[in-house]
Amino acid sequence: MSLCQTESDQELRRRRTPPEPQAEQFELTLILQALADPVRLAIVRFIADNEERPCKACACPNIPKSTLAHHFKVLRQAGLIRSRELGTELRNSIRRADLEQRFPGLLAAILIAANQPAMSGRTDAPAQTNVAELA
Repeated sequence: MSLCQTESDQELRRRRTPPEPQAEQFELTLILQALADPVRLAIVRFIADNEERPCKACACPNIPKSTLAHHFKVLRQAGLIRSRELGTELRNSIRRADLEQRFPGLLAAILIAANQPAMSGRTDAPAQTNVAELA
């Protein structure tokens, strides 16, 4: 293998593994904005219940692959998930320790609230979404 091939392989791997912010760079507004979308919230709930899942495990036929890729990108940029390369897949996991360090109790509170039924009497409350329902 030539040096050029090695460098191009390394560059491809760097491009494929998305950048993630450091824990001290997390912004509360970006995290809440990322979780405001019901699909992204459902993805986070799914990954929280089924640690280290490939992107395609969260996929469903009703959401185009490009749209799912965008949702994962937003979650990574906010610092909610970490992606690591495993063979040809990108595996995703929740950055629990980093989130807990920066915003203690936030992730747990969001996951608890996301798993509770909508408040009765509210007509403006969004319906709960989970990944299985998106299929």
